[in-house]
Amino acid sequence: EAFSTVRVVFTGGEPASPTHIGRLYGLYPKLRIVNGYGPAESLGFTTTHPVDAGDVPGSAVPIGRPVANKYAYVLDGRLRPVPAGVIGEVYLAGDGLAHGYLAQPGT
Repeated sequence: EAFSTVRVVFTGGEPASPTHIGRLYGLYPKLRIVNGYGPAESLGFTTTHPVDAGDVPGSAVPIGRPVANKYAYVLDGRLRPVPAGVIGEVYLAGDGLAHGYLAQPGT
């Protein structure tokens, strides 16, 4: 019942659960669900992905594309961009991102 008067739901903090998103859409088909991604150091979401009701994935919900004035890259071990579908590490940049970890190997 908590969602009966809500129009938009943002997920965040942990990876979004496809099972729970599917359940929410089953109960509230007009609800708009947006998956947000961004560590605490990014002062909120860095990327977002609107999840369509007919598009509920089976295993993972995408983190989406960067929001205004923020950037997300997937890089290899030499800090080069990797092609789509290739495993790499996510790097974030832009407004609101912390600068505190440069040259601090323990963090």
